[in-house]
Amino acid sequence: MSPYLIISAFFGFLPDVVGSIVGSLFLIYLLYPLTEAIKSANNFSTGRAIAVWLLPIVILFLLVVALFAALLSLVSASITGGFSHILGIVK
Repeated sequence: MSPYLIISAFFGFLPDVVGSIVGSLFLIYLLYPLTEAIKSANNFSTGRAIAVWLLPIVILFLLVVALFAALLSLVSASITGGFSHILGIVK
């Protein structure tokens, strides 16, 4: 069992606010060894090592936001009949 699972199970009984603070601190604790491992294995600087794990997170977040915006615009357009003038549909 990984140390993350053990510690998260140990602090799982805490209330939501304290548990989320402890979880955030533990996430930072996990990212430091990851950054050091990437830095030493690939002979990167600290900034490049952080970019290795941060860049995919940022890209996925932007993709999710773009998908949500596209779906929201389609839903709002279908509710208000926003595409009817473009398609030439007369109500």
